[in-house]
Amino acid sequence: MKLKVTLVGERQARVGFRFLFEGTTELCSRCEVRNVCLGNLESGRMYEVRKVSRKRFPCLLHFEDAVVVEVDEPPVGAAVETRTAINNALITYTKIDCANRACENWRRCSPAGLVEADRCRIVEVKGSLQCPLKMQLQQVSLQRQPQAS
Repeated sequence: MKLKVTLVGERQARVGFRFLFEGTTELCSRCEVRNVCLGNLESGRMYEVRKVSRKRFPCLLHFEDAVVVEVDEPPVGAAVETRTAINNALITYTKIDCANRACENWRRCSPAGLVEADRCRIVEVKGSLQCPLKMQLQQVSLQRQPQAS
């Protein structure tokens, strides 16, 4: 995946820090560096800081300086049906249909950073999951694939 430039608060400006971008706020509408900060990110996606620069800007949202960083979308832990859990396979992501938020697997079945119909590559198959609904599931790492232009 191609690295993207954005800004994060000073305390988040460290390699390996992950965040879920959930869109903009009213505070951001008055910011002079809004396009650099928000223009490269997609709402509902997980990002990981890969490189931190020394450039800083005042930020009303963070109540501290914002730091220019390079980010990319890391692999996301998810659950998929066993029949599709093949290393390096390209799949169309399908969320596991489950409303049991108390289940220990719920975050894998409804992972942050992925949406229905995302094209993903299975980076790693990590093993089977015990599903209370008796579904045959595997824990995997999924890397979202860029859409063809």
